[in-house]
Amino acid sequence: MTHMQNYRAPLAALTRVATYQLGRLSHRASWSAVHEELSRWHSAGQPALVWWRDDDATHATDALDRLLSTSCRYLAPCCISVIPAHVDDSLMRLLCRDDVQVAVLQHGWDHASHVPAGEPECELSRQRDPHEVGLQLLKGWGELNGRFGRRLLPVLVPPNNRLAPHLTSVVAASYRYVSLFSDFPGTGIPSRNTHLDLIDWETGSVIEERRLIDAFMVALRLRRYGMVSARLPIGILTHHLVMDAAMWNVFETLLTHLRQSSAVSFLSPNEVFA
Repeated sequence: MTHMQNYRAPLAALTRVATYQLGRLSHRASWSAVHEELSRWHSAGQPALVWWRDDDATHATDALDRLLSTSCRYLAPCCISVIPAHVDDSLMRLLCRDDVQVAVLQHGWDHASHVPAGEPECELSRQRDPHEVGLQLLKGWGELNGRFGRRLLPVLVPPNNRLAPHLTSVVAASYRYVSLFSDFPGTGIPSRNTHLDLIDWETGSVIEERRLIDAFMVALRLRRYGMVSARLPIGILTHHLVMDAAMWNVFETLLTHLRQSSAVSFLSPNEVFA
């Protein structure tokens, strides 16, 4: 039995549990329900750990300026996932300022998809040659390390949150962590993942607030019930380049509620990837 096959049974069971919890919660999704849940964490003396990742950065933009301003206003440090093949020095000048609370993560190599037409986009796909991927990732690390130095952490964020199983050994050889989406990625590599995506990718519009609350409640309850370690933080995922006014509004509403709760602890990048 392969390493990936060992994951299949528990992953399937845990996914069913998460889906069941989501179904139970969907009829009563509200911020008051979130605060009710967080009050149980507070009573137990257990902090709900939260972190934030933003994807697809390549250069300085007004949207990225807004993101950094939001980070400062809400005291919410951010991990910026940068595409090495397209990065320019304007991003370096912005992210290396002393007044910003960010770390840089490597977002694949060029964010190009390598799958047949009709399949979900994926750079690190099953069609890729591991040797080629390894060389590209190494080149990408060099590009980012030369610009961002100590702000760059040994973390790979696979584009589109997808990583083909046959590439995991290549990734594990060079990075301490990967960062994907959901609690059960099944890669066998240590991961710190995201759970709350502001975008409904099927429509390209902001996610319904009810669905965002549901996803947060599921992540909280899986941790409180002990099915996922409470030491694994719950991740917020943004994409500053495509965020419209509605997405920013929902995002700031989320941050406001998180900051209102004494049970929530917003982690710095170095705490997330200690």
